[in-house]
Amino acid sequence: RKATTQAEQAELRLAKQKDNLSKKNLSLRDSIVQATTKSWLYIKAISALTESFASGSKEAVNFQRDMSQVNTLTNFNKDDLKSYSKEVGNLGVEMGKMPSEMAKGMYTVQSIVDESADSMWVLREATKASIASNTGLSDTVDTGMGIINAYGFEISDLTRVYDTMFTTFDIGNVTMEELSQHLGNVVSSAVKAKVPFETFMGQLAFLTARGMKTAEATTALARGYDAIYEEYEHTSKISLVQKLRLQGRAGLKRTFMSQEAGEAQQAIDKVSNSLGKTETAYNNATDNISTEIAKTKASIVMDFNDMITSNETLIRFFIKLGKVVGIIATGIVEAFKTPIDLFFKLATFGQTTGFQDWLIK
Repeated sequence: RKATTQAEQAELRLAKQKDNLSKKNLSLRDSIVQATTKSWLYIKAISALTESFASGSKEAVNFQRDMSQVNTLTNFNKDDLKSYSKEVGNLGVEMGKMPSEMAKGMYTVQSIVDESADSMWVLREATKASIASNTGLSDTVDTGMGIINAYGFEISDLTRVYDTMFTTFDIGNVTMEELSQHLGNVVSSAVKAKVPFETFMGQLAFLTARGMKTAEATTALARGYDAIYEEYEHTSKISLVQKLRLQGRAGLKRTFMSQEAGEAQQAIDKVSNSLGKTETAYNNATDNISTEIAKTKASIVMDFNDMITSNETLIRFFIKLGKVVGIIATGIVEAFKTPIDLFFKLATFGQTTGFQDWLIK
C-alpha cells in the first residue's frame, strides 16, 4: 500500500512537471511569435521608408527630365529653367497633380500656344478641367486648345470653352475623354459651315442625351455640316435647324424636325449660359481627402526636386544609398522569410505533443 501511494505521488509530480513544461513551451512559443512579428514589422518599415525615398527621388528626376523636354520648346537658360520648373511643379502641388504630369501638360501647352501667351494661365485652366473631368492633362489641353485654334478664339476664351464643354457633359452623355478622341471628326466641318461653337456643343449634347454614342453623333453632325457648306454656302440667313431640316439626311432630319428642333435649341441655350461651370466642377471634384493626399505627394516630389537642384552631387549619393539600403532590406526579408514562416506554422499547433516534442529536442 505504501508503494502504491509513493507511485501515485510520483505520477502526480510528473504530471505537474509536464504541465509546467507545457506552460513554458507555450510561453516560449508566444515569445518567438512576438519577436518574429516585431522583426518582420521593423523590416517592413525599413523597406517602406526606403521605397518612399526611392519613389520620391525617382519622381523628382522624372520631373526634371520632363521639364528638360519642355525646354526644347522654350530655350531657357539653366537658372531660368529652374525657376520655371519650380513654378510648374508648385502649381501641381496647389492643385493636386503630380509634377511630372504638369510638365507633360506644359509641353503640350508650349507646343500649341505662341510666345506671347501666358502659358502658366493656360496650364492652370487646363488642370482644373483635367481634374474635374478625370481626364489626362495633355488630352485636356489638346481638346481645349483644339477649339481655340479651330475657331480662331483668343487664348482668354479658354475658360469659356471649358465651361461650355462641362455643360455639354452635364446635359448630354459625353465625356472629356470621348470628346478629345472624336472632336477631330466634326470641328473642322462645324467651322467651315460657320456653326457657332455653342451651337455645335448643344447639338452634340442633345444627340448623345438621346442615345447616340459620341463617335456616331460627331460623325452625323460632320456630315450635316458638310452638306450645309456644300449646298447652302451662300444662304447664311437660313438658320442651322432650317438647313438641317432642308438637308434631311441620315437621322438629322428626324433629330431637328418639329418638336425636337425646340428641344435641341434648349440644349444650345443651356450650353450658351455656362459661366463658371468648370470652376464649380473643379471645386466639387477636389473637396475630398484624396486631393489632400495628392497635394502632399506632389509636395514631397517638389521637396526632392529642390534638394536635387540645390546639391545634385549629394542627392545622387542618397539615391545610391537608397538603392543599397533597399537591397539590404530585401536581403534581410528573404533571409528571414523561411524561418519566420516556419515559426508561424509551428505556432498554430498550440499545445499538441508534436510541437512540444520538437521544441524540447
